[in-house]
Amino acid sequence: MKNIEEFLSKFKLIEDPAKDKQKVIGILNELLGINIGDSSVAIKNKNIVISLEPVLKSYLFTKKEGLIMEIEQKLQKEGVSILFK
Repeated sequence: MKNIEEFLSKFKLIEDPAKDKQKVIGILNELLGINIGDSSVAIKNKNIVISLEPVLKSYLFTKKEGLIMEIEQKLQKEGVSILFK
């Protein structure tokens, strides 16, 4: 019979998603040069959802390809795991 410790051991590998979200916000603030609040960013199904004003959304859309590459590189360097599992 297995101990409960063996069943719960897989949950030790789960990292804190709040810390990963803060890292994502920090990287976005650095790359975009604006201050994005905690409530403006959500991570759902390995996607970053950003709620901003229409003008900023348009700016993001025009720079989308370059920003995605930069964000992915920085997130991997930061060790953000929630987007790359």
